[in-house]
Amino acid sequence: MYNRKKMKNSSIRKQIIEYLQNHQAATVSTLSRALGVTIPDIHYHLKQLLEERIIVASKSPEKLQQGRPELYYHLSPTAVGSNYEKLSETFLAFVANMSPDTKQKSILRQLAWHFTSPINLPESSLERLANVVKILQQWDYQPGWEAHKDGPRIYLKSCPYASLVNKYPLLCNLDQYILEELTGFSAKMIRKIDFRTPYTKCVFTLVLTTPER
Repeated sequence: MYNRKKMKNSSIRKQIIEYLQNHQAATVSTLSRALGVTIPDIHYHLKQLLEERIIVASKSPEKLQQGRPELYYHLSPTAVGSNYEKLSETFLAFVANMSPDTKQKSILRQLAWHFTSPINLPESSLERLANVVKILQQWDYQPGWEAHKDGPRIYLKSCPYASLVNKYPLLCNLDQYILEELTGFSAKMIRKIDFRTPYTKCVFTLVLTTPER
């Protein structure tokens, strides 16, 4: 039963991708009619494809008579022929195989520094955290932050590396080091996105200490 359901889900997503390859863009209602799949099911599969960064969504330039502008779905640039993911995977495999682990951490910290070094942030912790959230939004993390008795917490509702992170969990370390560089706090992951559980976001707790170098 499980395998049949998995195969059916895979088939629907494949049909959505093929439709977008041939038509460039489509709405939920268009996909539902074209593929003979219910609108709730189309929504479900589009959500999975968005999380895997296979597709992207944009608003219609014209509003409908009632309600919000309808969303149009397109294949993402990485889904239509770039080789960035192969390049990323080759680099990650190289770093993952480094020994000892301290060398791997050093490379990831340097990479985090290069990510963040051009960015100027305010000294005030509250202003800084607000600016960090804006930066992470630009990098597709869907972030936010909240106060907590043990220190501020930053949560990330989206993983920009979703297609690679399970194979290369060191990307979670890279997120940690990027947060440390941006916030000036020491960061620790206390929860990781897992859509099979109620945990639908990564959560990092921040402690006001100087991060390792």
